[in-house]
This record gives sequence, C-alpha cells and structure tokens, in this order.
Amino acid sequence: MHPSEAPCPSFRERKGCWEIDWIGIISSLPPEKKEYWRKFMSKCPNCPVYAVHREEKDRVLQRIDSL
Repeated sequence: MHPSEAPCPSFRERKGCWEIDWIGIISSLPPEKKEYWRKFMSKCPNCPVYAVHREEKDRVLQRIDSL
C-alpha cells in the first residue's frame, strides 16, 4: 500500500505515530470526533509499528481512552 492510500494519518504523512501529540489533537475536538478517533486508534494493536513502539503507544492509547 502506498502511504498516500493509508487509513492512518501519520503513515499517510510519513510520520511516526508514536511521535505525534495525539492527546493535544484529540482533546481539543468535539465529542463525536473524539469518539471517532478512539475507535480508529483501537485498531493500533493490529499495526506492525505498534509491536515496535508498544510502550509509547500503550501510554497514548490509555490517555485517549480517558479523554
């Protein structure tokens, strides 16, 4: 899959997902958008990048769940 076709915005932009300030981005969104991103990011454990950056991603995913 070409990065421009990826569903993940960080992959699409060729950035490391573990380096993006997801909390800063998601916390400022309206409730329906927050829910969208919670559901979207629940798929992260299926991504090969997750296995490499598991600790960082787990921290972010836990914080997102608490928003």
